[in-house]
Amino acid sequence: MPSLSNWLSKKDNTIRTRNIELEVCVLDSTIFLNTDTMTPIRGCLVLRVKKKQVEIPCLTVKLIGKTDINHNIETLTYQNRNWSCGLLEGGTYYFPFQFLLDGDSPESLSHYFANVTYELQAIVRESKAIANIQTCSVKVQVIKCAEILEIDDSLAIGNWRNLMIYRMAIDNKRIALGGKLNFQVRSIPIRPDCYNIVKLTIALTQATRRSTKVTTERIILHTCQITDDYLELSLPIEPSYTKFNRITALVHPSCMISDSVELFEVTHHIEMALTVEQLETDEDITLRPPPSAKSTHDTEDEWMISNAPIVNEMGMSQNKRVVLTMVTKLHLLKQESVLGTQPPPSYSDTLDLPPEYKVHS
Repeated sequence: MPSLSNWLSKKDNTIRTRNIELEVCVLDSTIFLNTDTMTPIRGCLVLRVKKKQVEIPCLTVKLIGKTDINHNIETLTYQNRNWSCGLLEGGTYYFPFQFLLDGDSPESLSHYFANVTYELQAIVRESKAIANIQTCSVKVQVIKCAEILEIDDSLAIGNWRNLMIYRMAIDNKRIALGGKLNFQVRSIPIRPDCYNIVKLTIALTQATRRSTKVTTERIILHTCQITDDYLELSLPIEPSYTKFNRITALVHPSCMISDSVELFEVTHHIEMALTVEQLETDEDITLRPPPSAKSTHDTEDEWMISNAPIVNEMGMSQNKRVVLTMVTKLHLLKQESVLGTQPPPSYSDTLDLPPEYKVHS
């Protein structure tokens, strides 16, 4: 647990006048939110009175959130705490505070078109004159936790022209940037002499919505040839991608924020695309019956054979080469979110602060 002296030595934004010195000290400058709990933001105002006596009619600390979408700025005061101090003698006074932030609150965001920030703002009045009001603030970073969830799979199976049965799967669709996604491709040949798997392409799509305007970026994560009936890959989702030593794409966390005027949203999808082609043959393969599940295949293969629907190519040109695709939504969290899986010690330990200030008689 941090000592009080070390904790108070972090001099961020401070008010300094001829009579007083006031600083906002926050126990944790990074706050991790869990969706089902209230998260405490704890700290202390430290007031140092330099003169023999100083009149402090009012001392306030506020938790403030700001959203900026397309330069439309809105400010929300979540909570505040006030003290009426009166006449203070020279010395140091401590004013502990605690605010609770709901787990559904938006996390801090920094984007080209939108920003979400949080700060603790202190306000002190040295006398009853309005002109003697001073303010200072300290930024607080708010991050959604990477919650430990059950594996959430996306699965696509199909029977393509009675030539092969295929399965494509993606697991763990809620990850932090820098984390890895697992991909599997399985094919069961029906007529291995009548088709060829050309390649597998995996792509990430990022859509950025500003009110009614949507821009989309498509990032190729991986392309490869498939030579076996089973392929398993594990690919990271990086915060940025480069080509020829130049950054070509930035990947932002998934989010949605809105105010009274604007809406801003970043969404992601993963696409698996299996390119296959039909080879020349004299036999009319459309007359060939589908395979039976009663074979030497294992249980999973038997399930695929029994449940794979014929791929519907209605409205598509009957080209020899086609692309079989699966698209699924992906939720990306900030890289730092993994740090919040285990709450830091300060969330469960009580900082040994001096007793709350009491007005001198």
